[in-house]
Amino acid sequence: MEKISSSSTASETENEFQNFIKLQYLMNRTATTCLREMFKQEWTFRTRFIWQNSRSDAISFITGPGEKVYRQSQSVQKDLIDSGNLDLWDIPILVQAIKIFDSSMTKLTTKMRNHGLDLIKEQRNKLAHHGNTNFSSEQFKEIWKQVTETLLLFGVPANVLNEARNNPLIIGTKENVTKGSTNPNIIRARELKEIGNKLFKDEKYSQAIEKYTEAIKFPGLPFEDLAALYSNRSISFLRVEDFEYAKNDAKGAILVHPTWSKGYFRLGSAYESLGKFLQALKNYELALELDPQNYELKDCRDHCKYIVNKRARDEHLDPLALHTSVVSTVEKMRGRGFESSPHHLLNNQRLNKMMGLAPGICGEGHRYVTGDGRPRDYEQAARCYAEAAAKGSAEGLYNLALLTREGKGVRRDYQEGMRLLREAAAQSHITEMHGNKFSNLGVAEAEHSLGLAYAEGVGVPQCFTTAIDWYERAIKHGSGSSCNNLALMYGQGDGVRRDISKAIAIWKIGCYYKTPRAMENLALEYLSMCNIENGWKWHDYAIAEGGSITMGLRKSEFVNILGPNPYPPIDKDKLWKELRDEVFRGPLKHLVCTDEPILTLLFGGNLIKIPKEAEEMVKAVGGDTYKSFLVVSHRRGFIVTAQVQKSGLKKEDWNVTAGKIAQKGITDLFGLKPIFIKEMIVTEDHVFEGFVIKLTIIEDAILGRPSIPLIVEDEKKDVQRVYIYNYPQEKNIQSTLGFGCKISIVNPYFRIANDQLAAIRVDDPTTIFFHSDLTDKTRCRFCGKGNSSVMCRKCKRCMYCSKKCLLDDAKFWQHDFICKKRI
Repeated sequence: MEKISSSSTASETENEFQNFIKLQYLMNRTATTCLREMFKQEWTFRTRFIWQNSRSDAISFITGPGEKVYRQSQSVQKDLIDSGNLDLWDIPILVQAIKIFDSSMTKLTTKMRNHGLDLIKEQRNKLAHHGNTNFSSEQFKEIWKQVTETLLLFGVPANVLNEARNNPLIIGTKENVTKGSTNPNIIRARELKEIGNKLFKDEKYSQAIEKYTEAIKFPGLPFEDLAALYSNRSISFLRVEDFEYAKNDAKGAILVHPTWSKGYFRLGSAYESLGKFLQALKNYELALELDPQNYELKDCRDHCKYIVNKRARDEHLDPLALHTSVVSTVEKMRGRGFESSPHHLLNNQRLNKMMGLAPGICGEGHRYVTGDGRPRDYEQAARCYAEAAAKGSAEGLYNLALLTREGKGVRRDYQEGMRLLREAAAQSHITEMHGNKFSNLGVAEAEHSLGLAYAEGVGVPQCFTTAIDWYERAIKHGSGSSCNNLALMYGQGDGVRRDISKAIAIWKIGCYYKTPRAMENLALEYLSMCNIENGWKWHDYAIAEGGSITMGLRKSEFVNILGPNPYPPIDKDKLWKELRDEVFRGPLKHLVCTDEPILTLLFGGNLIKIPKEAEEMVKAVGGDTYKSFLVVSHRRGFIVTAQVQKSGLKKEDWNVTAGKIAQKGITDLFGLKPIFIKEMIVTEDHVFEGFVIKLTIIEDAILGRPSIPLIVEDEKKDVQRVYIYNYPQEKNIQSTLGFGCKISIVNPYFRIANDQLAAIRVDDPTTIFFHSDLTDKTRCRFCGKGNSSVMCRKCKRCMYCSKKCLLDDAKFWQHDFICKKRI
């Protein structure tokens, strides 16, 4: 891997910066002084009056020979001309003003003089629009030679030019004002400035603007004073959202004091407020070169760089980068095999929030961000994310980082946003809740964001090696966006040796993760290689997976260039399965995510993620770990149900997904074949007609839901969940469907539930046969042995065969959740 290194050393950069300062001195001291004297000479020669730097002089100029110059000037230049103070006129104004008159210089014709003036203006524009404060020796020599030769022609002594080269202007990071002045104009202007500053602090911005304007009009102010006044008025205009005026005043500050950082800072702020982030970024970078330790400037620079790069990536056209509503989220889930509805998802979010759980709190924050069902409110969203972050939620940390970096709902602080991203990325990518393992949302997203920051050098020094490390971590945790970005680095040779084969392999991992942008770029890469068939294939797959707006528009371009697609329509599912096999056998298989919770989030329940043998699934179902998981989850269900009932949510408000297959009831068990839980392992919903399963209920029934959840054990001691619908939830139900009761279910319906886990569903209660004579309420709650004699002293309801089982039940199976005298 090759790193891209800087071409200049620190000492070279310092010399280049000194070149900038010397050129500024030459232009804004030596050249402007020369041009002012030339204008005074021409004015006196033509009008027979001496220019006094007064308002009356300005009126004479504007209403006389300078009418066209004034009319064609920008607003900030008009203010300077209005003052009549030549010390404030910049080179463009002076050049145009001098060119009004024929040359009165005996040694120079008007044509020669005007050519020299145009040359000085041209070099001044090069300096003003250079974009940074570094001038190479060659650039410096070119500008210096042309300007000094012209100034010598205009009569500037050589010793004055040498002084300009040897005594560069002091760099301004603070207001360098001349103290102790006895000039009444300067004294009064400074008094007005202090009054304006106090009004600004009191948030009386319009009144502050009036005081700064009054002070600016005084003639004879030092350039430092005048620059500070323009700067202060600029930020005041920003506060009252007069952004164009703020921009003009910032330009005025730069005009009179071009090496003062705050002028560029103000101009950057004005451009940022106008939504012109690229222009803002250039000015922030100029300001930072003059004041490199300014934290606020760094934050503004980083923010603008972040926005500029974000726009360059067309994130506003990328479906993965768009905020989505609950409805669109559910539609995406349904497309990946989840059975849900907006009502169901909202209930889960509300329930988690009521219980103080981070996912629900983050869900509430997302709704404030998207304006989904409520007014968009970034401040409320930030509060939700901060609350979740305080609970250690990576999702909360990540989303709070996004708002903090953009200053939405919170004070903008790019470095604080980076800190939050690092804190989120430091967490495990798998989290556990209620005994279940889930993808820890926010971890891979934070890793991707950090990779992007290092790749682009936003908020951190640019480092491609570190970027690759973060991208690869995110890819292993299921980030298709990182696949796309890393592939682009290899495809374009950004910071690494160009490797198209590796780029294609990484893009394919992104396609396996169902990332439209990766599919789009893979299609474009194949088309650039003249591999038309693969180009069309991945183009169509990207659109089928909801590709970006630009991809849909590109199809017409492809048709215009290549003609209609001659290949048969793609089989999306078949293509994905082929792709899955390819990436798991490919050279970068070590980067492919294999964590089940993450893959479940990516693909849902209708796709088999990593092929498993049936006996492995059976082993998982029959193991003690699976039993513990079901029991603890079931017991926690009592707490969840109680919380829901306290919130006022009724059974009718729960979302119920109808069964896909109908059961057939019968009147007796004669002729039915026995079946066991391990024999019911299938990958889709199935009714086992002609079979009966005999079960012992090993946990109390949960009431207050649309269904009655049970945990059952078959005759081979394997455990599964049962959900019974359409059965009356009476007070004495624990005597028939409670702990220790035995039942048989005819034509059992094996179902993949909404949580993507297996369950037995009963829609028709007539398929249940009760064996009340076999009920055993004395069996041990932990190990299942009968005739238990040790009773829980607190609830006086649960029995155990030994004190050890009682303690183990409390320790491993959360007995506290059911430790009540009545269920």
